[in-house]
Formats: sequence, structure tokens, C-alpha cells
Amino acid sequence: MEAAGDLQGAEENLTKALALNPDNPDAIYGQATLELRKGHAAQALELARKLQKRSPKSTFGFTLEGDALAAQKQYGAAAQAYENALKIGSSGTIMQRLHRAQASAGGLRQRRDLAGH
Repeated sequence: MEAAGDLQGAEENLTKALALNPDNPDAIYGQATLELRKGHAAQALELARKLQKRSPKSTFGFTLEGDALAAQKQYGAAAQAYENALKIGSSGTIMQRLHRAQASAGGLRQRRDLAGH
């Protein structure tokens, strides 16, 4: 449903899934992803950290944390979250996100340095 753009339908299904099993990692991941798509990075970050506690050996919680932090333009913290995900398991997607966060963090530092001169 989400792929078809039916965010409300996806949210209803995730709410039902979480009502049946609040610790369902797939439903938590889906809800966090949905929150990001709706522009609710703080809620997504909270769910990402919940997912980390429920599934500490999964990269998904740390990747979602990085995504939520990047959405908040906290690129240094996002890079750290992606690095934590890579410690659990290597993935090209995570490496790409890490690179983007590092580049964005560096770009912010450069702009601040230039502004100070």
C-alpha cells in the first residue's frame, strides 16, 4: 500500500500490526519509515531507538537513526549512527548513506569556517 502512495492505508495497517504485537520489528521499522516520509523525524528517531533495543543485532535501527538524524540536518550524529550499523553488517546502501552524511557534515563545517573569516 505504501508503494502505491496510500500513506493513510499503510499507517492504518501498521497501527493494527503494532496493536497485535508492539514489539514486532518489521512493524516498528515500517512505522519509522512512514514517519520519515511524513516529515516527522523526531518520531522516527524515537522508533529507531526502540528498534535498536528490540533487535540490537540488526542494522535497521541504526540505519533509521541515521536517516532521522540526517533529516534533522544532524549529519555528524547521522554518520555515527551509520558507522554503528556498519559494525553490525556491511551494506552498500549504508555505506552510501554514511558517505553522504560525512560529506554533508564536512560541507557544513566548511561553510561555517568560511562564514567566520
